[in-house]
Amino acid sequence: MGYGQVTVDEELTHYRQMIDSITDYEVIRVDGQGRVGTWHPGAEKLTGYTADEIIGKPITVFYTPEDVAAGQVDVEVRTAAGSGRYETEGWRVHKNSGRF
Repeated sequence: MGYGQVTVDEELTHYRQMIDSITDYEVIRVDGQGRVGTWHPGAEKLTGYTADEIIGKPITVFYTPEDVAAGQVDVEVRTAAGSGRYETEGWRVHKNSGRF
């Protein structure tokens, strides 16, 4: 391997380190049904849930009852599935039931 070249594993490790260092935002991946697929320290800090508690659970646990009833979660999941991402700001629900 020459100067400046890295392996795919090294590159993935660098990206993972970069994402794990983001602690003021939730960076998660969800599947097409809106279930949490990945978790990182920023998401844990903001929501109070550990990876073991939340991976595989529906993202509706983070949304206010009003947003769930209004279909906001469905819109976000469809948009993310179509474009590969979704970014928003709004009220979310912490593990202790408080809003953030």
